[in-house]
Amino acid sequence: DLKRYTLLIMRNFLRLLVLLLFVSCSSSSNTKVGEFIINTINGEVIDSSILSDKILVINLWATWCGPCVSEIPKLNALKEKYINDDRVVFIAISDESENRIKRFLTKKPFLYIQIANKDLSDELQSGFVNSIPKHIVLDQNREIRAYIDGAPNDIIDQLSFTIDELLK
Repeated sequence: DLKRYTLLIMRNFLRLLVLLLFVSCSSSSNTKVGEFIINTINGEVIDSSILSDKILVINLWATWCGPCVSEIPKLNALKEKYINDDRVVFIAISDESENRIKRFLTKKPFLYIQIANKDLSDELQSGFVNSIPKHIVLDQNREIRAYIDGAPNDIIDQLSFTIDELLK
């Protein structure tokens, strides 16, 4: 049934997020993200060590998620806004198969770096990500500076505000 499938998807998103980010608490009130290495759907390796001093804009999404799909043009416009600024990196994460995402992207381009990962540990809980889309902005020190639920109409403004503040 749909509720069970949605729960499974959310568990996988949590697993991916924890695996990707390995969230740990820093001494400050902010949450800091640890080291990670993960592959894109194009076979490129993303190593957090080469992303030092970069702002990471992360989108959790799925091809079957209506709000996720409807916000893609806005997210592409956001990426285009910062296209000449190599201090900002845009990453989209889905728990769907690489092939499914690639097929989808041939019909509806999504300019973020794409990551797909289904092979995650079953031991983690699903409480962190209970809906998609989600937007997370990490600063140059890998501290979480923004966490936005859903697909608000002003998503470009919200993300741009955080990114611009971090670029100052």
